[in-house]
Amino acid sequence: MANDPGNVDPNAAEERGLTAPDVQNYKDNLEGPQPAIYVVLRKGATPLGWSLLLATADPAEAQAQVHGKCGDDLLEAVAMAPEVRHWLTSFVARHHVERKQWKRRRDRVDPEAMAPRPPSSARDIKT
Repeated sequence: MANDPGNVDPNAAEERGLTAPDVQNYKDNLEGPQPAIYVVLRKGATPLGWSLLLATADPAEAQAQVHGKCGDDLLEAVAMAPEVRHWLTSFVARHHVERKQWKRRRDRVDPEAMAPRPPSSARDIKT
């Protein structure tokens, strides 16, 4: 049985679905010039010498998977099949929420806060 936890192939890729927090990345991928599925391969003891580690529509997830590794992983963008594109487009349409972009503003500086002050003993004297 494929779903039996005792029957896990360590060289097999993890099966995962789409997640709502990644919708913006899926949307950006679909709106790009060439929507792609990002495939990460790792050297392994297979007839071809590579095993599938990850296939995702989220380019950030694929990049995070190989970033900081020893450099043996291979990341390739594969053209997205029309059926997958349709499925992903419908998922994005159902789950994407447009969020207003905002820039964090820095706190205003109080020029008096940095002004020179008399020594602490002089401030404590009451007149």
